[in-house]
Amino acid sequence: MDITPDVFRKIREVHRLPQAYYGKLLGISVAQVNRIERDKRRLTEAIKRRLITEFMLTPETLAELLEIHERYKVKE
Repeated sequence: MDITPDVFRKIREVHRLPQAYYGKLLGISVAQVNRIERDKRRLTEAIKRRLITEFMLTPETLAELLEIHERYKVKE
């Protein structure tokens, strides 16, 4: 499953989560969330695994989330 910084941000936006709460769910700081979303910090495999687990992501559910983001032009 390809989770880029852009996809990382879109998952958060679709769920309407502030960066601080998103970070708390993933065990990282709000600053780390912000840097990952701006592609200033690497999205590690450990963070990707926590994201997949926390949001029960499969390739299908991820595709649905991205479609929702695009269809409804979700913004924070």
